[in-house]
Order: sequence, then structure tokens, then C-alpha cells
Amino acid sequence: MKTTAESRWPESGERDAKQPRSILISAGEPSGDFYAAELVDALKRRWPECRFFGCAGPHLREKGVRPVIRTEDLAVVGIVEVVGHLPRIWRRYRELVAAARAESSVPRGTADAGEVAERAAESCSSLAADREIAVRVAQPGVPLRLGVDADTGERILAPLVENACRHALSTVKLEAAADPTAVEFRVIDDGPGIDPADRERIFEPGERGAGSGADGDGGAGLGLPLARRLARAVDGDVDYLQSASETVFRARLPLG
Repeated sequence: MKTTAESRWPESGERDAKQPRSILISAGEPSGDFYAAELVDALKRRWPECRFFGCAGPHLREKGVRPVIRTEDLAVVGIVEVVGHLPRIWRRYRELVAAARAESSVPRGTADAGEVAERAAESCSSLAADREIAVRVAQPGVPLRLGVDADTGERILAPLVENACRHALSTVKLEAAADPTAVEFRVIDDGPGIDPADRERIFEPGERGAGSGADGDGGAGLGLPLARRLARAVDGDVDYLQSASETVFRARLPLG
């Protein structure tokens, strides 16, 4: 079959007028991670300015693929173990879908801020119950509309609530208010707080604060980076607010 000029694969160094902005790569096990890394190499030669993100193991991360999920975190063997981990696997799948939506040019939609806050709290109810943490949602005094759909809003807030549940002593509060340009959510817990030296480092994939224990209950260090990445993709942001008595994370999302 003859290859036309329009359909042929560009040589190394050639530019493609239809270069995509970003590409999702998903490798669910080690061999897939290895071969997907070779695919990323080939795609980078064709589209050198393209960004890559998704479910990535060590080979993909070495190639610069941003890990929304780490392949190692999905490694489960045996049907009984798979069934037991289905809720966690489902949450990771939804995070990946939310990241893909945020990276795309699909219209953002709109949602009620109070409903999104309730959904984010509910998504962490099992963790909160296991740790005997009370999660309280303070509804805004007036209805507030977000300039993002409910799923995206939840995927931004849920990692903040989950992080708070892992480090709180007894209570997590989720509040929402609005200013002229954004809806501001604050996730507040009564835990030990964040070392000022870590306030930006904790937003790097795989990094955890100095207060995270070594017992494996501190998470994988991906939730906060994901929350910030998703927020910034929809013209919002996530940051940490220094406080003498509480741990406060803030998410600002556009008004709907």
C-alpha cells in the first residue's frame, strides 16, 4: 500500500501542524510501562512540545510523563485482593478521567459549590471512619455556582479532604465562600500542620511532608499535586495557607 505525503510518519525533527497539546498514557503493569516509554519516545520525536500524563510507572516517569496515578499503586495479585481494592482502583480511575477532562478543550460545565463539597467529603467517608475523624461541611450562606462540572470539582477537593483526614487529630472542616472572581474552598484540620519548608514541596508528585509517617498511611504523595494540576487546568489554584493553630489548604475555582 502506497504511503502518501499526508499520512506518512514525520521524520525526526519534522514538525506536525496538528500537534496535540497533551496525551494521556496509561500503563497498568510493568511490561506495559516499559513499552509505553518507547512509545512516548517516538511521540516526542513527532510532537516535541506535547505534554504526557496518566498512569505511569518508573520507565514512563523517567521519560517525563506526569503521574496522575503510579502504576505501582495499582499492582494487585489474585481475585480476592482485586475485589478488596476495587474502591481504591475506582477512585484512581476517576482521578485519571478528571485529569483527562481538565487537559482537554471540552466545555467545563457548572455545578453547585455546596453539592461538590458534600461529594468530596463523602468520597473520604471510609477513611474518616477508620481514623475516627469527624468531617464537617459548612454550606455557604447563599448558593454558589462553580465554573466547572461536579466531577472535576470533586476530584480537586477530594485529595485535600483525604490529606486532612490522614493527618487530623479529630476534626476536618470544609468551607466555601465567594469573592468577585472565584469560589474559595478551605479544608481545615486540627493536625500538626505543615513545615514551612515543605509548603511547596508537597505539591511535587511523590513528595510527602516531613510529618507523614513511615507506616504507609500517609498516601502516595500524588493527591495534592493532582489537585493543584486540575485546579490550574481550569484557571483555579490550590495552595497551603500558613496558620499557627490549624492546617489550612485552599482551593480557588472559577465562578459559574
